[in-house]
Amino acid sequence: MNKLYKQNKAKGLAILSMNRGDSAKVAGDYWKKTGIAFPTVLAPDAWHDKYKVSAYPTNYVVGSSGKIIARFVGWDEAAMKKILRSKGIPV
Repeated sequence: MNKLYKQNKAKGLAILSMNRGDSAKVAGDYWKKTGIAFPTVLAPDAWHDKYKVSAYPTNYVVGSSGKIIARFVGWDEAAMKKILRSKGIPV
């Protein structure tokens, strides 16, 4: 995900990660250690419940209108690229 983000952020791709259960220090240390470039938020349980996050990672593709256009549980780079291309996002 980090590679996809770094390669496509100049084209308008944005990624936001939600963290559940870790302190700001633990999450920040992990982000620094792994070199993840996209932002994360410490999300309350209500956010995870609202978006029905039951496994990690759960990925959503949100269109420019703000509507969710795809949801993936787990990481599948080929599937993510396919949905992004189908929505006109060149990756």
